Amino acid sequence: MTTDFDRACSVIKSLNITDTNRQMADYWLSCWQGDKPPSRSVFHSGLSKDIRAAILEAEIRPDRSILCIQTGTYFRLALGFDPETQDLMMLCPVVEREETFLHWWGVATGGISVSYRQFHSKEFNGLVQHIGLPFCDELPGDARFIVLHTDWRPVGTDTIQGNVSMNLRDGSHMKLMRYTASETAHLGLQAS
Repeated sequence: MTTDFDRACSVIKSLNITDTNRQMADYWLSCWQGDKPPSRSVFHSGLSKDIRAAILEAEIRPDRSILCIQTGTYFRLALGFDPETQDLMMLCPVVEREETFLHWWGVATGGISVSYRQFHSKEFNGLVQHIGLPFCDELPGDARFIVLHTDWRPVGTDTIQGNVSMNLRDGSHMKLMRYTASETAHLGLQAS
């Protein structure tokens, strides 16, 4: 019988992800607890400094909010501000919020996301790749946690402050692959 862990391994293996995102994904897989993704506490227990600096963690609530609960140094540098305690949905254009929420809810309920965003800096222009992964923690009211890891690292003295799009979703650059059956229907979280 194929388990969720086996399917998650297959999904990650099939993705064309960068070395730093592969390190993050391999670490995440190493923290699984039986057939469940890691809890936040287990995940944080052995997290390297480089990975910690490149993550953003969020609490996703069925009321259509995505609360940023922790950001690493690289995310703060790239965004030009610290989004902790903010509802990340408010950074999205109104017309993209429903799709954005459903994408990240898909991660929280058993999916793996790879996304790309263009950036321009003083020293380098290109694409940055992110990988989004769920934690197994479930909070009251069906809230869930996810972690987003970026492969962006500062180059030289460049901090690219303010040069990364605040748009959390660009449909042509995001991919969600599930390793479990969808859990959105029982919560009434279909796209409107």
